[in-house]
Amino acid sequence: MSNSTKQHQGNYWIFLIFGLFLIMVGSYFLVMGIKLILLGGSWYYAIGGTTQIISGILFSRRNQWGGWLYLAFFIGTIIWALAEVGIQFWPLMPRLIMPTTLTIAVLILQSFLSENHINKSEKKIYYGGAAILSISLIMVGVATLYPHGRIITTAPQAKTGNKISITGNTDWVSYGRTAA
Repeated sequence: MSNSTKQHQGNYWIFLIFGLFLIMVGSYFLVMGIKLILLGGSWYYAIGGTTQIISGILFSRRNQWGGWLYLAFFIGTIIWALAEVGIQFWPLMPRLIMPTTLTIAVLILQSFLSENHINKSEKKIYYGGAAILSISLIMVGVATLYPHGRIITTAPQAKTGNKISITGNTDWVSYGRTAA
């Protein structure tokens, strides 16, 4: 067996596994998205789930359109997230971290799919995009260690000096000291 045949078979499994993973993630998004629609919520998750399922099917078949479709989903996700919560650090985190992580994998895999169709400069674009997104994720990770915004409570403050007295059994056998 030649090296190119072995490499092709290895790539086949990578694309199959990644495609199946996208199908599983997309299926979850689709099912939960439909539930959300029925509750009057956003259509984003159902549309995103469908897009991920189709992208996963295409990826598992080593079709370049799987990557392009996922990149369109990622751009749509950024637009949706910004429209929904604006530029607020913590609300953007759950909306963008997973799609960004998967986009890094998509960009790297897309460069393997395109081996016969692109030149080295185009391949650098895929790797450059993956590097930029990776660096941005690291920067976001570091940014989580610092405060974002100021949280001010409007609730009345407790008086100082009050002592809470616990009488009776002080063993907490159940949460909230009750088995109910």
